[in-house]
Amino acid sequence: MSLWASDLHRERIDLLIERLGYARDEDFVRRAEQLELSQVSHAVESAFASMGVVGALCLSSRLASGQARRVPVVYLVSALDGKDADARHRAIWSQSVAPVVLIATPDFVQVRNGFHPQAKGPEFGWETLSAEVLPKALVSLTSSNVRSAASWQSFGGVEIRVDERLGKAIEALSIDIRANDPRLASRADAINSVIGRFLYLYMLVDRGILDQKWVDGLRRDDGERACPNIRLHEGWAAGEARPAQWSSAEIWFLFDAIDEVLNGSIFPLPKSQRHLFDDVALHLIRRALRADTLKDGKQQYGFLDVDYATIRTETVSSIYECFFELEAGGGKADQGAYYTPSFVVDYILDEIDAIAPLTAASRVMDPACGSGAFLVGAFRRIVEGERRQGRKPDPLRLREILETTVMGIELKPQAANVARFSLYLTMLDYMPGVTLNSVRAETRGARLFPNLEDRIVAGDTFRALPVAMRGMATHVLGNPPWTKIEAGDTSASAYRARLLSAVGEDETQFMANDGPMAEAFFWRAARDICRSDGQIAFVMPTKSFIAPMAKWFPCALASRTTLNGITNLAHFREHLFTNARAAATVIFASPAAPPALNRAWRYSPKPTSQPIGRDGMPWAIVVDRGQVEHFVQTDLLTRHHKWFRDLMLQPLDRMIASMLEQHPAPPPPKVRAGKRIKTLANGELAEPAAEARPLLNLGGFLKRTGMEILVGDSASRIGLPNDLVLNTKANDFRLRLGLTDGLEGDYHLSEDLLDGLRGRYRRLFRGPMILMTRNQSGLYLIDQPVAFSSSIQGLHFETDVVPSEQRLAVLTEIAAYLRTSVGRYLLALFGRLWVFDQRRIETPDLRSMPFPFRTVEDLLLHRPSVMDDEAFTRFCRDAFDLDDDLFELAVAEHHELREAYQDGRRPALAASAPGDVVHLNYGRVLEHQLSDMLASSDLNIVIDMTKVTSSNLVRVFVGAGDHDMPLDAPLCIDREFSPEAGIMMQDVGDTLIADVIKPRMRSAWTVERAYADALALAERIMAA
Repeated sequence: MSLWASDLHRERIDLLIERLGYARDEDFVRRAEQLELSQVSHAVESAFASMGVVGALCLSSRLASGQARRVPVVYLVSALDGKDADARHRAIWSQSVAPVVLIATPDFVQVRNGFHPQAKGPEFGWETLSAEVLPKALVSLTSSNVRSAASWQSFGGVEIRVDERLGKAIEALSIDIRANDPRLASRADAINSVIGRFLYLYMLVDRGILDQKWVDGLRRDDGERACPNIRLHEGWAAGEARPAQWSSAEIWFLFDAIDEVLNGSIFPLPKSQRHLFDDVALHLIRRALRADTLKDGKQQYGFLDVDYATIRTETVSSIYECFFELEAGGGKADQGAYYTPSFVVDYILDEIDAIAPLTAASRVMDPACGSGAFLVGAFRRIVEGERRQGRKPDPLRLREILETTVMGIELKPQAANVARFSLYLTMLDYMPGVTLNSVRAETRGARLFPNLEDRIVAGDTFRALPVAMRGMATHVLGNPPWTKIEAGDTSASAYRARLLSAVGEDETQFMANDGPMAEAFFWRAARDICRSDGQIAFVMPTKSFIAPMAKWFPCALASRTTLNGITNLAHFREHLFTNARAAATVIFASPAAPPALNRAWRYSPKPTSQPIGRDGMPWAIVVDRGQVEHFVQTDLLTRHHKWFRDLMLQPLDRMIASMLEQHPAPPPPKVRAGKRIKTLANGELAEPAAEARPLLNLGGFLKRTGMEILVGDSASRIGLPNDLVLNTKANDFRLRLGLTDGLEGDYHLSEDLLDGLRGRYRRLFRGPMILMTRNQSGLYLIDQPVAFSSSIQGLHFETDVVPSEQRLAVLTEIAAYLRTSVGRYLLALFGRLWVFDQRRIETPDLRSMPFPFRTVEDLLLHRPSVMDDEAFTRFCRDAFDLDDDLFELAVAEHHELREAYQDGRRPALAASAPGDVVHLNYGRVLEHQLSDMLASSDLNIVIDMTKVTSSNLVRVFVGAGDHDMPLDAPLCIDREFSPEAGIMMQDVGDTLIADVIKPRMRSAWTVERAYADALALAERIMAA
């Protein structure tokens, strides 16, 4: 079918391309061959071949490792009419690659959501292209605007991703079948196998691999047709046959015949269990999948929205996600198993492919492969690499690549089946025109698919490895389970024990005694699976690096492996894994010992710098080069290094936190002669210099004033009845103490009971005190005896240093301090888990918080409770001996904007337009910090902010000597996509000019961003 209704239709689409600015945009491709190797090359190629795509805007960007990358954003689709547009939209949604679909029919232009099967924007007549100003929906898609992070929110949401729709539909169907057939009520596993088999059947049908002619040619042993009643094309559309009941004998014969040709059974169901499914049960499943109804003409599930001809193989992993949930009865979280979204897999594979290219000589291993998402992506990149080099693999070559390049181990057999299934489907993606009738000829008589049972092994990674997997992998990739190793995990426990015994008392042991499963998987990969010169890319729980007990794993990682990079995805929490709040960090490393001056990168993307729709769901990970920092690996081994700050804090906050810890301290207690304190330096144990402790912190103040912060305890340990030990749940202290408006307290702890407690509890519970929930949801001043559990922290008096008449006043001012903007900001800088998930602030973190008062007299003289926020911030700056107003700007900005980023949130203010004051502060900080960073270079720096309002452009001129700067030099135009700060460099005479392009959104013009941009500019300038 022609893509063009007429020459006029073609001309109008050309005009649309011109008005959107795509005609001169190097990132706009009109043929699939123009798109260089990317993570979705095959998907874009398929879109051009079968979905009516006549152009694709695939933005160029850079990875954290520096390599180029393409991100599809807009598909331009030619459709003949509205019905044709709907069909093409459905196919593109099933692929789920591009967020925006721009439909062009002979009568109208329409913007649609590529991640929603029915979402349609307004229609615009072609006459609108002649207007001076385009409609707002089209303006957001122009070449310049689409590169701005500010425009992404107008793309809509991804709340109906194809993987989620398919998973929900399967779940609903499985529940209905179990409800309708008592024999299957407890057999979710068997139902899953049959659903999987039918999905496989229709993928083969819709991709043209299985046709009616082949089915009609099947014969029984007696020569009669084996499947006379099976009709592959049926449904409720005009001209289609209504779904008729197939006999179970014909269905199983068909499935077995397909397996015989293609080699191996997908979603196998033992013959001994086939009797569970009679003709009626099989018909219900097939009818729902193909006609999407159990009652004539009434859609129930949503399967009709899915186009099996275009759905990406990577999406098939979601089938197993649903199967596992159904079979586990909701116990997925207990097993730490979560489906890794395709956009996360794509990003990780892009980075690892840039670090160590994936080729036909690679050996890729996933030791917890699940449904095979990483292996499918790796196999696809290897095949794409062959094609880009002009070697178009034939079926035998594809088979050879598949059976030699990828390997995996998976504990659950059903998941291993899905992994093999996914790899087979990926192989079919590169065999256009091959059908079951032509397989024998194409493969010279061999079966099409290799037997992968020895390559994708259903087994336990911590037991004996197959020979082919022992130290042979060039790339080890994956997202291993994050659960703790329990007593019943005998193989994992035994492996951990072997690790611990291998290092003895060494401070750089691999993991703690209660280390999580993911850490054991990493060391299994590094020590036993990966080659010494190979590469590892693992999705790890962020808590392995920043939790209070996280010590051994990050220390061993930094000392025993060569780090390439760290990508912290903590800001994506709640949006990475379905129904999970866990934060993830991706580690890129080699098992080899690190060189002395190894440099690695770290990247912590914020939600506002990422492609995230209105619903907060991401559809890609884009690297904002201004947020990529480089560091020397040995810096991770210094005594005072804090992983929390590396991963969770932005550069400005990290710098301020370090400055606050560098004040002179009182002489530390003397260490007994001969006592050694060990630390790590350059991978070796060494004697450190005397440790300097900050003078002005809350812990120091409390110690000097006879105060302390402690958590409570259980009723049994305290020695009191449960009713007298308050908590934050059933026996809520706020209700019992009358701290909630309108309620009167009913709690009383008598002096006799208090005096009968052990000394520690008497002091902790006597009062007065500040009671704090560990999530800091409230600070409560209490002037009576109160016993409480470990869910509550109590700031109390241990000794009589503070006179009784001053105690309430002292507590009042401490509570006031913690509520100030300074207090909230410093809580984020020093509270490891607070900024991470806002669930709790640990007592050691509270003690380490900077506190601007040395004595009780200081505190009561400069009361936080009576100062306004601005005045108190200035007071703190002076008390902390900070020499400029950067601290004040950071505190104010945190209060106004950045605090709302915590716990994976995205503040609404971030997308608003910046005002003049915001621009001014950005320019001041950029100029000051850049001058400081380049002070030793004798370079002259001029920053031009005159084009900020009109062009969102900051120009930085750098020259040596006193020559005049070419302030009127033309702009350096580069299409590279960098969401919040695109930096383009050019030489004009003796002057280096850096043009910083920024979107018109508040988050791109913060003082925190100015500091990060100064770091990026300084690095680029010194490298030029």
